[in-house]
Amino acid sequence: MVKKIFINNKIYCRAAAAGILIIALTVLGWFMYAKDSSVVNLEHRPREAQEKPVCLGSIDLTGPSGQRREPVWVYVYNDRVYVSYYGEDRVEFLTPEGKKAGDILTRITKAAGRPEGMVQTGDRLLVADYHNGGIGLYTEKGRLVDAFYETPDKRRIKPVGVTVRDRVFYITDVSTNGWFAAGDDGVFLTEIKGDTSENRLEFPYGIVVSDDGRVIVTDPPGNRIKVFTCAGWTVGDLPTAEVGMKNPQGIAIDGLGRIHVVDNGTGCVFVYDNKGRFMFTYSEGLKNPSTVAVDHKTRVIYITDTGNGRISVWGY
Repeated sequence: MVKKIFINNKIYCRAAAAGILIIALTVLGWFMYAKDSSVVNLEHRPREAQEKPVCLGSIDLTGPSGQRREPVWVYVYNDRVYVSYYGEDRVEFLTPEGKKAGDILTRITKAAGRPEGMVQTGDRLLVADYHNGGIGLYTEKGRLVDAFYETPDKRRIKPVGVTVRDRVFYITDVSTNGWFAAGDDGVFLTEIKGDTSENRLEFPYGIVVSDDGRVIVTDPPGNRIKVFTCAGWTVGDLPTAEVGMKNPQGIAIDGLGRIHVVDNGTGCVFVYDNKGRFMFTYSEGLKNPSTVAVDHKTRVIYITDTGNGRISVWGY
């Protein structure tokens, strides 16, 4: 009887020990997953203008059920990183380090949308919806406040990239293979059509405005980066094919005035100085990257590493 009790206690102790081990491993695995998948250390030495950015890590964007997601557009504003994805009509919010902070549905019609470029204006988020041909204005909680589908002359738009400068929005428009500008009060200011040899754009994609008022637009199928004045006069082109670029897409300007252009064709980011002169490229395992955003305050660069399903994070 004593022997039987001893054996049972021994079995029980082994079972209890095994249970404790399983719990410990589960907790450790959860801790490691939470640590590795949600946080990037943003600390880095500030770089000089001639130095390349340094890779700080990446933000894994795997879905809650483990599904692969492909980030397309990224935007940074006030300690928040905004991301949109292929095949999803939502914009996701992240902390600068990569922790998920929520999302909103971006749908300007009953049909599923395709959020592209985005920009914050006051307490509203403006999102270009290329698929449904319009621009949506959303509250922080995702309520659609207003939507715009056409120009004053009733022409339907097909917006892709968006940026803002001095309370003026600059938006690429595939319906005219050009871009237009409108004030934050909704007043239409300028429209540039890419229908001349001088202005020619096949699919205007990314758009930025420099400190000195130059409007810079990428054209992936044409392998062009066109430069205009704010009034729409063509200034020229940045070098592309001659420096090895194949498919320029997203574009952003950092706090040093340098222009960063994501090349989906080579998997590199091409950097130009504020005069448009090519400087260098940088890349670390990027696969079919799409767009880029810069946080001037923290000197951090976010790149949608679309083919790898993540955001690549760099410091400058």
